[in-house]
Amino acid sequence: MILKLFKYDFMNIGKKLIPFYIAALVIGIINRFLLLTTDISRMERENNFLAMFGSPLLYFAYFVVVFGIFCMTVFVIITRYSSSIYGNEGYLTNTLPLKPSQIIWAKLINFLIWIFISYFVIFVSMFILFPFEFFIRNIIKDTEFYQDLNTMVKEFFSSKYIFMSILQLIYNFFAHVQSILIIFLSIAIANLFKSYKVVVGVIAFFIISIIFSFIGASVTYSTISNLDVPVIYGDADPTIFLSLRNGTITSILYSLISSVLLFFGVHYLHTHNLNLE
Repeated sequence: MILKLFKYDFMNIGKKLIPFYIAALVIGIINRFLLLTTDISRMERENNFLAMFGSPLLYFAYFVVVFGIFCMTVFVIITRYSSSIYGNEGYLTNTLPLKPSQIIWAKLINFLIWIFISYFVIFVSMFILFPFEFFIRNIIKDTEFYQDLNTMVKEFFSSKYIFMSILQLIYNFFAHVQSILIIFLSIAIANLFKSYKVVVGVIAFFIISIIFSFIGASVTYSTISNLDVPVIYGDADPTIFLSLRNGTITSILYSLISSVLLFFGVHYLHTHNLNLE
C-alpha cells in the first residue's frame, strides 16, 4: 500500500514539474543548435565572444524557467503535503492501512527524489545551454591557468579532498531532509488553527528555521572557531583540514539529530492533532 501511495504522489508531482524540466532542456538544445549552425570559426577570428554564447533572450528565458523550477518545487512540497494530509485527500490518505510514520516517510522520500531530479535537470540543461568549450578555448588562453587547473584537479581527487567532498554531500542531503521536515512541521502547526493558517504556517516556518539555523551555526562555529579564515585559502595545513572535517561531521550530526526531532514533532501532531478540513 505504501508503494501505491508513493507512486500516486510521484506521478502527481511529476505532472507539475516535468513541463518545467522539458522547457529548460528545450531552451538549452535550441541554443546549442543555433551555435552548431553558426560560423563559430568566423566569430573566433572576429573575437565576437558574446555571439558565441548564443541568444541573450534564450538565456533570460532559461533562468526564468530555472527560477520557476525552484519556486514550483517548494510550492509542490507545501501544497501536496497540505492537501494530501489535511485537505480533501486527507480523508483517503489517513484511512489507508498505513502508520502515520509510513505516510510521512513516503512524502519525505518522494519530495527528496524530486528535489534531486530538479538539480540534475538544471545541471544537464546548463551544460547543454552554455558553450563551456568555446569559453575555455577563447576566453582562457593563459597556459599557466591550465597547469594550475591540472594541479587543482589532482589535489581534489586526493583522498583528503574526496573525503571532505563526501562529507559535504552527506551534510547537504541531511540539510535538505531538515528543510523539508521544517515545512512539514510548519504545516502541521498551521493546521492547529481554524483561521489564518497560511499566516501561521509562514510565521512558524521562519521561527523554526531561525532557531535551528542559529543552533546549527553555533554548534559548527564552536568546532572551527580556532581557524584563521585567510589561512584556509592559503597553503594546505593538516590542522585546517582536521578542523574543517570535524566541523562538517558536527554539522552532519546536528542535521541528523534535528531531523529526527522534527520528524517526531510532525509525527506527534499528525497522530494527536489531526484536523482535516
